[in-house]
Amino acid sequence: MELCDGLRQAIEAGDRMTPLAKVLEALRCANYLPKRSEDGWQSKCPAHDDINTSLRLSEKSDECVLVDCQVGCSTLAILESLNLNSSDLFPDDPNRKPN
Repeated sequence: MELCDGLRQAIEAGDRMTPLAKVLEALRCANYLPKRSEDGWQSKCPAHDDINTSLRLSEKSDECVLVDCQVGCSTLAILESLNLNSSDLFPDDPNRKPN
């Protein structure tokens, strides 16, 4: 799956998106339509043929995102199905030096 236009344009333009915004936008682009819950967000899991909302997302105080499939899909499988990678779950570090 390719990145949807909105997410690709934001990344290419260098717009700062929080990790949660990236994951939510990727879910929306893939037509999973995440919904707000008491402790974060929930959605059908894109890594398996989900008929329930087994995916839980929560944002920590440092903006890191926790991704949890109640059925047991790995975080890596979920991210790969959304064309994201593990670094997308963490805020950009302005002090990181380029390779």
